[in-house]
Amino acid sequence: MKARLALAALAAGLTVFACDDEEATAPANTALVFTADLSGDSVVPPVDVEAAGTGSFTMTTGTATVFDPSSTERKIVTYSISVGDLSGRATSAAIRGPADVNTTAAILVPLTVSSTDTTGLIVNGTFTATSDPTVSMDSLLTLLRAGDVYVSIQTAANPLGEIRGQIRPR
Repeated sequence: MKARLALAALAAGLTVFACDDEEATAPANTALVFTADLSGDSVVPPVDVEAAGTGSFTMTTGTATVFDPSSTERKIVTYSISVGDLSGRATSAAIRGPADVNTTAAILVPLTVSSTDTTGLIVNGTFTATSDPTVSMDSLLTLLRAGDVYVSIQTAANPLGEIRGQIRPR
């Protein structure tokens, strides 16, 4: 009787262990998060400013809060950029690419400047398509994963870009 009880307990323990192991290795859908550190030093050519910023870009599918690579629903990017010490209000902001850290590129997605402040959250919103008809959201995702796009913020004092940061996977 004790041997059967011990064997049953051992079998139950192995079952629980097997379930835990399976859960640990099972792929889980999560949102895809990308970040950027913006500075004048990253602008091409560099700009001597005190301004700096950070950006967050999160890609999900459909109405979900996760990214499902097998989903046929549209991809949605939610973004926010906070800055400090801009020389003046941001006149525009955009994701540009394809480009490495030493290259400039065309606008892929214009971003919404939501504040006239020179410090704090000044750019935020969502988008579901690029402004370049030759760059799909799947292509943008490939560029984001490779770190081949950047975000830039322009001001009246620096119309070609006051701060810039390469967007990279977090």
